[in-house]
Amino acid sequence: MPIVRLPADQVMSGAAVPPLCPRHGLPALTMKKNLRFVSAPPAWAYIFAITLVVFAVIVMRNRHDVVAPNWPWCAGCRRSRVHRLLVGAGLPIVPILILAANVTVPPGSSAAHALAIFMFACFIGGFIVLTRCRAVAIAGGRVSKDGRWLEVRPTHEDTTGASQLTPTQLTNHTPIPRG
Repeated sequence: MPIVRLPADQVMSGAAVPPLCPRHGLPALTMKKNLRFVSAPPAWAYIFAITLVVFAVIVMRNRHDVVAPNWPWCAGCRRSRVHRLLVGAGLPIVPILILAANVTVPPGSSAAHALAIFMFACFIGGFIVLTRCRAVAIAGGRVSKDGRWLEVRPTHEDTTGASQLTPTQLTNHTPIPRG
């Protein structure tokens, strides 16, 4: 799938904000304000993930930020956010429902261990999904390693709208009112 590449300096100035959602290819319903896109840490930095302090220093030192003053938010973005909120809020409730249902398994059996692992995975998985509900995660943008481009991977099959946007088209579109 092609990547939509927007010039980072124009995104930060608000000039390269596309008239439609680069992620879903749908017309923007509203505009989200001040989304902070960051670059991925270098691959070699994950070696230091064991020592979190060293990893945090490396990530902060090599990170590039792009703050978009406004970003298109389409019906697909809203749908993705609602879906993630429902899944993220529902998964931690599963262990509570299992406990409330008073499910009995023989203690020390493999079924008890499997149930405990399942409940723990639901609880942790729900919080991980909830962290992916932020607007910047829904938008799906990443700053390139050199900090000059904002890259968005479209989720839609028909990329004729979003991936064909050029910087000239971005600067010549009619602005969408902030919402």
